[in-house]
Amino acid sequence: MAENRVLVAIDALPSLSPHAIELLDLQIEDADAESHLLHVVNGEPPLAAKLIGAANSAAFGLSRVRFGTVPLAIRRIGLRRSIQLCTAALVGQPLEVGLRPEQRMHLWRHALTTAVVAAELARRQGIDPGKAYLAGLLHDIGYMFAELREPGVLARLEALAIDQETTIDLLEASVLGCGHGEITGELLTYWKLPRALVELFRDHHRLPPSPASLASVVATAEHFARLADVTEAFPGDLGSLFAGIAPDPEALAAEVGALFEIDGAEFERMLRRVQAQVAEIAGLAAAMSTPARPPDGGAHPPSGRVSRSDGRAVQ
Repeated sequence: MAENRVLVAIDALPSLSPHAIELLDLQIEDADAESHLLHVVNGEPPLAAKLIGAANSAAFGLSRVRFGTVPLAIRRIGLRRSIQLCTAALVGQPLEVGLRPEQRMHLWRHALTTAVVAAELARRQGIDPGKAYLAGLLHDIGYMFAELREPGVLARLEALAIDQETTIDLLEASVLGCGHGEITGELLTYWKLPRALVELFRDHHRLPPSPASLASVVATAEHFARLADVTEAFPGDLGSLFAGIAPDPEALAAEVGALFEIDGAEFERMLRRVQAQVAEIAGLAAAMSTPARPPDGGAHPPSGRVSRSDGRAVQ
């Protein structure tokens, strides 16, 4: 495997907000869930701005009434979805401040689309769709760190995949030094997030296909979110993440059919349902990609080699 040029100086990243850990432990069934969320958001001013922006986006219906307070925003969005969006925003916050606006938009569009598809696939398999939606939001923070650490690396990865007529997943080890899932896993380990979450993202492209697996749901949803019929439906000319190497729709339909017992007609209906949501997803992505203020210490880690979080050198 190529020397890892990305997983370096991970310990120089700003700390993760402790509020992210609080939200991961927060259960919507808790009697004080809404007041706890309000406490978290009030302690994170950039998060309040994102949440209010999300409530006023097309994702939650057009209205002449503008929602200007956090409690009203939470009620408009819904408590469960508010917790999910705030959790994803806090986990990505130490990374996204160093990215260009269009990169943040690309990543949020991709993450939100993946989350929508993951929730639908999970529901079919009897898996908690809320967990699947959150997993979809968080699944690619490894790409955020890769781009932050080595600007332009995602564009180079896409160009190489086009040139070699292969997939991103097969080239990540040679370009990044490891897969983006492993980078995500290392970030979550460094930030001391739950082990189950770490292993899910570390392995979500390596586990054997299993329709009952959350990892399989997330991996399939990610490929679905890259379909040209999805990404080209977004308004404007901003483009999308890895637009030049979209999956083959027939091959993906066959994969989804084998894993989830979804026939071709239902795959097409599912595709149309996602296409119908792209304007809403775009509006929500615009709100959530609004940059937060840089954490103390800045967002760019210094160069230099670092070992993995388990003490072993990254090969």
